[in-house]
Amino acid sequence: MPYTGHSREGTTPVRRPLRWRDAFEIIREVSGNRPIITMVVLAGCVSFFVGSAFQATMPEFAHDLGTEKADLAYSALLGANAAGAVIGGFLLEGRGWLPPRVGTAMISAILWCLAITGFALSSSYYLSLLFLFTAGVLNLTFSSMGQTIVQLLSPPQLRAAA
Repeated sequence: MPYTGHSREGTTPVRRPLRWRDAFEIIREVSGNRPIITMVVLAGCVSFFVGSAFQATMPEFAHDLGTEKADLAYSALLGANAAGAVIGGFLLEGRGWLPPRVGTAMISAILWCLAITGFALSSSYYLSLLFLFTAGVLNLTFSSMGQTIVQLLSPPQLRAAA
C-alpha cells in the first residue's frame, strides 16, 4: 500500500486500517505482472518454510557441532550469517555486479536453500561457518532484489511515495 506516514499538507495523516479486501484488490491489480507475483510468492515461501527458524536452533547446532561452549559458538555462527549479509551488501551496491532480475533472485534463493541445507547437514564447525556466511550473502541478494523488482514494476499508484 502506498503509505509513508508523511503528509504533504503539513497535517498529521489519518491512518485507515488495512482490510483483507485491500490485499485482494492489490493482488488482482498486479496479477498480470508475473515478476511481481513471482517475487511475492518467493518471499512467502521463504518465510513459510524457513524464515529465521534456523537462528532459533543455533545453540543446539553449536552444541551438535562439538563445541563445549555453545554461547561463543552460537555467537560465531550468527556472526557468520550477519557478516555474509554485510559483505553481500557491499558487493551488490559497491560493484553493481548483479542487476535486479527475477532469474538472479530465483537462483540466489535456490543457492541460499542449498547453503542452509549444507549448514544443517554439516558436521564440521568451520564448514558450517562458511555455509552460514554464504547464506548471509545469498539471503541479502534475493530478498533485496525481490523487493527492488516489486517496487520498480508496481503500478505507479501502488508504489510507496518518497
